[in-house]
Amino acid sequence: MILTEEQRESFESVARPMIAWLNEHCYPHVSVITDCTKAELLEGVNSFNTDDYIRDYMVDDLPTPGSCVPPAVKDLGDIELNDEWEEKG
Repeated sequence: MILTEEQRESFESVARPMIAWLNEHCYPHVSVITDCTKAELLEGVNSFNTDDYIRDYMVDDLPTPGSCVPPAVKDLGDIELNDEWEEKG
């Protein structure tokens, strides 16, 4: 997803109050995941991080501005692509 400067500023303006709330009411191992229908408060009990499986996308594979569909979706074939997508070939 590619954001405009205005979208980045808007995101920051709504994220800052949540970050402040977490710092006032929680300890550092608590996080929030927010989507279009809920905000979930989580506690990190254990974590293992690796970048061994991250796909190295080419610049042409990046999504168009405003699109949330990851590049890998183009390879599924059984779904309709958004009008914003162009097949690269």
